[in-house]
Amino acid sequence: WQISDRRVFRFAAQQLVSLVHVAFDYLAFSEDVGFYVGRETFHGISKASLVWNLVRDLILYLYLQEQEAGLVVLFGLMLALLSDFFKIQRVLKPALVIRPRFPLFFIVTAPLRTPPAKATAKYDKEATSHLYLATFPMLF
Repeated sequence: WQISDRRVFRFAAQQLVSLVHVAFDYLAFSEDVGFYVGRETFHGISKASLVWNLVRDLILYLYLQEQEAGLVVLFGLMLALLSDFFKIQRVLKPALVIRPRFPLFFIVTAPLRTPPAKATAKYDKEATSHLYLATFPMLF
């Protein structure tokens, strides 16, 4: 096993790219949290896309965990998952309801009160149906 100039350059480039990637992941995470912390109204934000992003990031994280990916990659995805959970908690305000009959539990979200929020929900529903039509054939 010899150390050549080419291998040292590749190693240095890989470390630099990893460092920049982690820095951008941190900046994106702090911007996401900063955007959602001070807001009271969330009209214009797609609720379905928030849930879709959470499911996508969770599947990707579990796949990369199974493939034994590097800690840098898994750390970035863990930050994305935490950010997604935080966004859903802020926008949807989910609550777990437990009942003595079937179904034993379900999740309810905050009702839409303002006209802009209702308009956003209407557009969100239409866009989500188009998204499902486009992505459903990819499953097979």
